[in-house]
Amino acid sequence: MIALASNYSAWTIPDDEDTFNVDVIGKQWFWEFHYQEELTWEDDPSITYVNVDWSATDLTVDTRGSEATNVTVEIDGVKFDYAIDLVAEMASISDFYLDVNLHSVVTVYDANDVLLHTWEHLPVGTILSTAGGQHLIIPCDESSTLDLYSRPHDDSNPAYVGVQHAFWLPEWGVKEDLVPGLEAGTVMTFDPDDAGTFPIRCAEYCGLYHSKMVGFIDIVARDGASCAADTGIKKTDTGGDGGGY
Repeated sequence: MIALASNYSAWTIPDDEDTFNVDVIGKQWFWEFHYQEELTWEDDPSITYVNVDWSATDLTVDTRGSEATNVTVEIDGVKFDYAIDLVAEMASISDFYLDVNLHSVVTVYDANDVLLHTWEHLPVGTILSTAGGQHLIIPCDESSTLDLYSRPHDDSNPAYVGVQHAFWLPEWGVKEDLVPGLEAGTVMTFDPDDAGTFPIRCAEYCGLYHSKMVGFIDIVARDGASCAADTGIKKTDTGGDGGGY
């Protein structure tokens, strides 16, 4: 007997307008994440006691109730540091216009440089890479579609099309091959709800440094929203190389 309803559910690919879309590129030996849609997200202020509000030319960091002492604003890789007014428990910064076409990050720290809170805007065209220790960032409570491609890191040899990978998200029990030379790529869909950081693995032996094909995916709340399904944070140990599968 064939369970048609289950089969339909497993293989129907949502329309792009109904999902959050990222291209995942498997290279030797790291993952790249190319954003096809913009995403602005922030850590939950009810947990961190920090709230970032950036609109047009006004950037306000409200730190009342937290141990925050300083703020870093990073725009397309250029960083600027500011001290928090410890009496007002706030930082008001008017040096920057919020350009939605630029990758912008606001990070808030305590006196020991412990990260307390992150606000981030990822514009269309942002590229994140596990080679630089960056995570794939996906909004919670939305269907997500990943278009998967295997491509060589070096384009100098047009005859070389890369190697086979398999992108695996153990938390959601989904895995999909990345096929070298397949221009249309392959597709993975999943529905994240729990906020937190979860592992990425490569489930296909892809060569000498297969063990480096690891990474992490952060499930976050869009700015002004929350992950209603589960407010608990399930963190993984991000130390070491995580091993390979």
